[in-house]
Amino acid sequence: PRTSKDSVMAQVKQDLIDAQDSLSENYVTAGRVRVNKFAAKAMLARVYLYNQEWAKAEETASELIDNTTYLLESDCDNVFSESSHEAIFQLLQVAPGTGTAEGIAYIPQDPTIIPDYYLSDTLLHAFETDDQRKMKWLNKNVVSVDGVDVDYYYPFKYKTGYAAPYPENIMVLRLAEQYLIRAEARAQLNNLTGANSGESDLNTIRARAGLLPTTAVTKEELLSAIEHENQIEFFCEWGHRWFDLRRTGRINEVMEGITPLKGGTWSSNWSVYPIPFYEIKLNPFLTQNAGYN
Repeated sequence: PRTSKDSVMAQVKQDLIDAQDSLSENYVTAGRVRVNKFAAKAMLARVYLYNQEWAKAEETASELIDNTTYLLESDCDNVFSESSHEAIFQLLQVAPGTGTAEGIAYIPQDPTIIPDYYLSDTLLHAFETDDQRKMKWLNKNVVSVDGVDVDYYYPFKYKTGYAAPYPENIMVLRLAEQYLIRAEARAQLNNLTGANSGESDLNTIRARAGLLPTTAVTKEELLSAIEHENQIEFFCEWGHRWFDLRRTGRINEVMEGITPLKGGTWSSNWSVYPIPFYEIKLNPFLTQNAGYN
């Protein structure tokens, strides 16, 4: 029989607890490109959140936020730099001077072509007008389409594509996530407003983006505002939005609305990936996930 989700997640948590207890607080080498105790702790905070263990998520995220090794960068342009104070764990460029995989994928070499990856209107319009992330984490190509100039916005968190004079590594874990983990955990624990609340953690991230404090008051409003902030803060980073929609049970609601805008259709079974064919070939007793037979 297939191992239950609860059993798998229990093992994930234990592995991360063992890792944080065994790893050094130091990074061993220059930069933050080796896993240390706090990288394991950051993943553990996320796992606690995903498993709705709110008190543990709050406590673990607080341990990172209270550690003076990590600080939110005041300027959004510095968040993804090699020397980012916000970085908890980064991946080193495979070949120094060639750019990050994200930069190479997202930044078009020609400013006159449609980028391979550009933002949907839905995501573009989700940014507030004065959001510094919109100003600094997006760039655009203006492309003539049937004689009409069209703006195509693409991710610009990483500033270099095929050449890398700007020192960057691939960001995997950063402190901003811990603030939003703690914000959501506190909101779920009904610690909504005031000092040391879900509201205050959310406003810390909004303030860095140059935005006014949230107007959310009720628990439902605050949780919705935190989900939205995650969407904006972590767009094009490791599937954060996808996993947020999956764990909150909103994946079908959202995907059914936006997939037709891209000319596609959505099937609810796609919220779970298929078991790879080669695994089933190796073990014919495996049962394929629904909808992929």
